[in-house]
Order: sequence, then structure tokens, then C-alpha cells
Amino acid sequence: MTKQEDDAFLIEVGDRLRSVRRSRRETQRDCADRCGLDRTYLSLVEHGKKNITLLSLRRIAEGYGVPLSYLLSLIEYEELS
Repeated sequence: MTKQEDDAFLIEVGDRLRSVRRSRRETQRDCADRCGLDRTYLSLVEHGKKNITLLSLRRIAEGYGVPLSYLLSLIEYEELS
């Protein structure tokens, strides 16, 4: 994996988190408070600037009642070569 691929993955995960949060019409503050996270940290994660920990990702999944695997799944899959 290259840094560029890692950065793209972080952006995709952040986009997924933002999408789930917005579908529930919540602010970053609402989500952060419910999940016990800092709002600034959540913002950085949503923008792909911070590598979220698995424990934080699990907190968000539990807070929204979605499987952890949903937050990690990518919108598009590329065939393995």
C-alpha cells in the first residue's frame, strides 16, 4: 500500500462516517458527545486527516446502531489481481 492509497482509504471511511451522521441529521458535536469523542477529532476523521482507532470506530458504530463492518465497507470494490 502506498501513502496515496492509505490517504484515499481514510477519506472513504471519513465520508462513510459523515454520511451516517448526516442521515441522522446530527451535528459533529451530537455524535462526539454520544460516542465520548472530541468534536475536533471527529472532524479530522471525517475529512480523512486523522487515522481513527478501531475502538473509536466501534463507539460510533454502537452509537448509531450500525455494524462496524458497515463503517469499514467501501462504496466501490476493486477486483483483486
